[in-house]
Amino acid sequence: MESVTVAPAMRVVVSRAASTAVATLLLVAAAACGGTAPSATGAGGPPGAGSTQPPVANGPPSPGSTLVLSEAANGTTVSATIGEAIRLELHSTYWHLNGSSDTGVLQPLDGTTVLPSPGCVPGAGCGSVTAVYRAVAGGRTELTASRTSCGEALACSPSQRTFAVAVVVRG
Repeated sequence: MESVTVAPAMRVVVSRAASTAVATLLLVAAAACGGTAPSATGAGGPPGAGSTQPPVANGPPSPGSTLVLSEAANGTTVSATIGEAIRLELHSTYWHLNGSSDTGVLQPLDGTTVLPSPGCVPGAGCGSVTAVYRAVAGGRTELTASRTSCGEALACSPSQRTFAVAVVVRG
């Protein structure tokens, strides 16, 4: 897994294969829209357009940034800093988020949000379940989730039933 900064205040944990696929899709989309691929300096688009966005930095997160975790982070350990937000987003409405094992380290900001996908057939579980937490003190905690159904009348295999990410918060 690698941590990729997608905006100045947002990191996403993805596999190397996923980050390569996303980069390829972005290049194809830019070419399809008549733009050009960004150069090493961050410039792109039509000639004379100038810089389109700041270069991506993969250094330590800045306080107040958001770390986004999805199924790709299952079974991993991630680092956060005090003040950083962590958004857990799992892509099935069948997930039940258990929250942080130590709310003194990682505190929930809002309740769990279940967002069904538009046009989804009832019982298919299309959509996402999201919760946001704030790193409030140094320490180690786990974010966990579970589910028993992976679709209407479809039991999950043992490897699909649980989600767990260890979060180490440093000051």
